[in-house]
Amino acid sequence: MTAFDGRKVPESHAVSTEGARRRPHGTGGAKRAPKRLRTDADAKPIERDLAELGVDEDARRIAREHGALMRDVLGSSRMPKSVAARDALIDFLCKRFRYSTPEVGKLLKMDHSSVLEAKRRHKERTSDGQDGGKDGSGA
Repeated sequence: MTAFDGRKVPESHAVSTEGARRRPHGTGGAKRAPKRLRTDADAKPIERDLAELGVDEDARRIAREHGALMRDVLGSSRMPKSVAARDALIDFLCKRFRYSTPEVGKLLKMDHSSVLEAKRRHKERTSDGQDGGKDGSGA
């Protein structure tokens, strides 16, 4: 058997290409649209859902305590204060309502693994004493 570049390859090292589709050179594979970041317009439905739960004021308080804007907390901002506020909000929702990570993820339009990571970061931040008790749990 020969490799794509013409070299001989032992049968034991051969890879079957049966059924594989070859793309023309220079295409670079399938083109995907760039991931769309969440915008202010995406934050409005989330704010409505928080209001229905009766925690919109708590969410605003958490954002204010961290010096972040609500739209940044509910959006995709990577500013440290927005991330810290988002992590605190996630921790608050998990503790107050005993929501699972998929439930919080669905509410905030996030993947459950991102919610898990946010909880871990918040726990690490508060255990180091960097947060000053701004977790929104009232403790």
